[in-house]
Amino acid sequence: MAQSYIPAGTDVICTEMLSTLPSQIVTEREAKVLYGKESKALLNTFDKKLSCQLQCRIKVSYYEGLSSLLLGLALGAAVVALTVLTFGAGTAVVAAAVLTTGALGGAAIFYGDKAHKSRQAPHECDSTQGGTWELYHSNVYIEKANALLERSFLTCKKGGVVSLVMSHEKALELSKKISDSNKKILELNYYSNASQGFIGSVANAFKASGAGDVVGLIIGSDWRCMIMFRVQTRTIVIKICRISMNMLVKS
Repeated sequence: MAQSYIPAGTDVICTEMLSTLPSQIVTEREAKVLYGKESKALLNTFDKKLSCQLQCRIKVSYYEGLSSLLLGLALGAAVVALTVLTFGAGTAVVAAAVLTTGALGGAAIFYGDKAHKSRQAPHECDSTQGGTWELYHSNVYIEKANALLERSFLTCKKGGVVSLVMSHEKALELSKKISDSNKKILELNYYSNASQGFIGSVANAFKASGAGDVVGLIIGSDWRCMIMFRVQTRTIVIKICRISMNMLVKS
């Protein structure tokens, strides 16, 4: 089957997109090889710029996953705080549980906001410029670089795969399907992380025998999950522990 060369402005979709609309592949070079009445540049493997971002699921998933896990831990800590308060536990124990609830809840809100902002970031898909084109024409060059073909796809350094779609109607249809699928994945991950954090913190916190145990077991219950969320998560946990330990020393 014959493969067409690709003019600038061709629709593209991504395996990790949340947007329901496609983007377009454009060129930032001063093109000399032009196509059609509109004199559009024919694209080569140097061309990786998208006209608009596609709302990357990978980055949103990272922030939403962290936010939901912290939210679950915060809700679990709140249950512990209410329980120890109801049964007349010592002031230090109650204060430790309340402080942990507030700190985790604040962190959950912070990362939830980061997830929202990453959806709207105008240059989020500039990461494609660090990616690599595959299945380009191996023998035809356009301005000293291999020509792109309909079958060509671009692997983004974040992990998504950007594909060319010659029909705008087909691009709209595929964008909607991919977006719906990725949104379902995000939703499932969100509730899974939140429930895991909640159940883990409540189950472990009730093993505590003092204020230090309350803080340590609530946070430690999901350390094996939180370790996957890079340095930011560890920083939050360390700060919470330091604040709680200072409070215990003063009490």
